[in-house]
Amino acid sequence: MGAKMTIQLDLSGALKKIDKIVKRVDKIDWDEVGQMGLQSIKRNFDNQGRYNQPGEEVGGSTKWQPRKDDLPHPILNLSGALRNGVYMQLNTNGFTLISDKPYSAAQNYGFAGRNLPARPFMTIPPEEIQEMAEEVARQLTKGMR
Repeated sequence: MGAKMTIQLDLSGALKKIDKIVKRVDKIDWDEVGQMGLQSIKRNFDNQGRYNQPGEEVGGSTKWQPRKDDLPHPILNLSGALRNGVYMQLNTNGFTLISDKPYSAAQNYGFAGRNLPARPFMTIPPEEIQEMAEEVARQLTKGMR
């Protein structure tokens, strides 16, 4: 009745795998993951908006407010300069997506002085953030069992 019971776990195999993963961090192809982010932002233009709240980087299902005129081109896509002007800057721990057109912020956040509604385009929906995270995990664990 009073017998002592123990369980001993050997985690050395897991620690070896963790060590391999840590060594692969510097080998992540951030360009590939960043391209996924750029494509996500371009889909925002194709879908005429995919955001939750203005000012949030995590996207959602809200569409941009419709235009007041009857111009035939899609919103924010007269010349394609804003859509095609988003670019990526790589760094050691990932990447930054940038839109530096002079009117980017006014379009993304709105501009009350010109009665311009916010039409957030610099957003990435949660499911696409998850896909990017899964790609990083795939790269980190490539060839491991």
